[in-house]
Amino acid sequence: EQSDSTAAAVDRRADELARIEQSTVPAHFDSAARAMNLETGQVVAIEGEPLVWNGRYVPDIGAWAFRSAKPGQISSLVPGDDAYYLARMDSLALGGVPTLDAVRDDIRRQLIRDRKVEALVPRARAISDAVARGATLEAAAQRAGVEVAQTPMFTRAMAVPGLGQFTRAIGAAFGLPVGAVSEPISTSNGVFVIRVDRRVQANRSAWEQQAAVQRAGLTQQMREQRVQQFMANLRQSATINDLRRETLYQAGQEV
Repeated sequence: EQSDSTAAAVDRRADELARIEQSTVPAHFDSAARAMNLETGQVVAIEGEPLVWNGRYVPDIGAWAFRSAKPGQISSLVPGDDAYYLARMDSLALGGVPTLDAVRDDIRRQLIRDRKVEALVPRARAISDAVARGATLEAAAQRAGVEVAQTPMFTRAMAVPGLGQFTRAIGAAFGLPVGAVSEPISTSNGVFVIRVDRRVQANRSAWEQQAAVQRAGLTQQMREQRVQQFMANLRQSATINDLRRETLYQAGQEV
């Protein structure tokens, strides 16, 4: 939970970043990111599928990309559970079956990634086998030349440092008994051997007591997002004629 002062500082930075959403110059996105020392990255959005960047689910941006965005356009600032997001549409490709030439580089990168993951499996297997023979996870990892990292408590839907979001490793954590060590778990980002140290079962009665507050917060967040999207669409589609000079002149004649 953020303190009041931290939340205020984050809101000020968000307001500063939100100013560039009205820009029609694509380069303003990059210059603002550099000036504010913000992390940027590229991600492919696919229509009808959730957008995930850096292991985190990004709300609304994927839908915006296919609703009205044009190449070079900057989105509205979108609040997420753990961050604010701002996007720029760099390119748009029609759907359908791609040609081999179009996806050749993507296939090559995926194969290289898969081979790197496969090469890690024997090392992970040695760790899980050593634990099965009686060693601790920490001792087995040390002999294999790796360190054991401990995550904070997390839910199924959270982005977890090191594990990503909606990955096989996270799913396995909720099926593994407390204290047990898993077999090697291969994902697109690596191979994991995990141990569940603690689990807090969901408390339905406690959830029901705060459900109204949670619903109100989510509803307010959705309202703010829709208002931001509505205003952004208005700015993009509006034709504005500045008639202040003519109006003031006519008012002066009448006086």
